[in-house]
Amino acid sequence: KNPVKVEPKQRRQYISVDHELLEAMDRHIITNDSKPETAFLLFCKENEAILRQSVGQICAQGINDQKLIQNKIKKTYKNRYFLLTKTK
Repeated sequence: KNPVKVEPKQRRQYISVDHELLEAMDRHIITNDSKPETAFLLFCKENEAILRQSVGQICAQGINDQKLIQNKIKKTYKNRYFLLTKTK
């Protein structure tokens, strides 16, 4: 064993996403049959109000980094896309 104690790494703060946004993503993925990249861009154009509300909720959690919020929403969409299309 190594006698030197290693400090545990700090975990990133979890960013939760609104259930309304998740349901809108699911509806869009089920009705749309295109690549995830183009489907995400179309989703953003069609659901601006829900996205604004979700971004506001994320900002209320204390996360104000715009790039971090954008990446979270994009990753959530793509994860749900692959979960729903894999089960078809």
